[in-house]
Amino acid sequence: MRFAQTCKHCLTVQFKKQQNIMVLLGFCLGQVGLVAAQQGAAENLRDLRQFDQNQQLHAQDDPSKILVSAMDIKDIRIADNVLAKAIELTTRGAKLHTITAASRNEKITLSEFLPYQDSTLEQKIELRFNKHSGLITQINLSYFLASAYLSIEPIRQQVFESALQKYGQPLSIERIKEQVNSTKPNVTMRQFIASLPTSSAVVQGYFEDMMISRNDKITADAQGYAVFHSGFDECYLWQKDNYTEILSFCGFAPQAANAANRGLEFNLRNFALAKQIDEKQNQSKALPALTL
Repeated sequence: MRFAQTCKHCLTVQFKKQQNIMVLLGFCLGQVGLVAAQQGAAENLRDLRQFDQNQQLHAQDDPSKILVSAMDIKDIRIADNVLAKAIELTTRGAKLHTITAASRNEKITLSEFLPYQDSTLEQKIELRFNKHSGLITQINLSYFLASAYLSIEPIRQQVFESALQKYGQPLSIERIKEQVNSTKPNVTMRQFIASLPTSSAVVQGYFEDMMISRNDKITADAQGYAVFHSGFDECYLWQKDNYTEILSFCGFAPQAANAANRGLEFNLRNFALAKQIDEKQNQSKALPALTL
């Protein structure tokens, strides 16, 4: 009897040891898999290898302070490092499309795909970045349905509710009317642009680009939020620091026949940070002091 109990004890201890070994082995394999995924992501992003993924934008008066936008899209902020964020996205399974070169900024496009009813929902992320520093200057997040037969309205309602929870309420029509000093139900885009600070030409230019037609206006939705009409687009806006930072959410009107083809789009800009990123680029290109 004592011999059987002793054997049972030995077997139990041995089994627990094997369990611990398996747990440790599983952890190690998980870590190896994570490292492999990160290395694979870095390899897929080899066109960005010129950048240091630890590069950041620091305040000139306080080098210990890191500057990024107040708002984010999927935990990505303006002035974040494009290589670091692209590695995070691809490690999570996002598919890399292209890295597009331009005169001043470049753009990387990635997509995440989710099953939606009998179709697929694509979340396309576009990161525009300074081609010298690799710091992000603009963020786009778009939603597209693979099937043209499904309505995009349920997705619009869901992502808009998520935006309200994350960013708070967008600009209201009452706030806009107060800004332009008007009591009329609607405000024209021209009135709104004229009410913006004259010292910020880049902010005025942003809204001038939004004004596709002379008849574009700002109206109220059922909740009193301001709806910016830009051609066929209808947009909601969040802003920080007197329009220095702007987040827009745009799409065709719900009743539009091709609203699903247009998709839905978030766009995040911070004009002050983008300017500092450009200025940092110019400083790095300055000639060193020359002596004879």
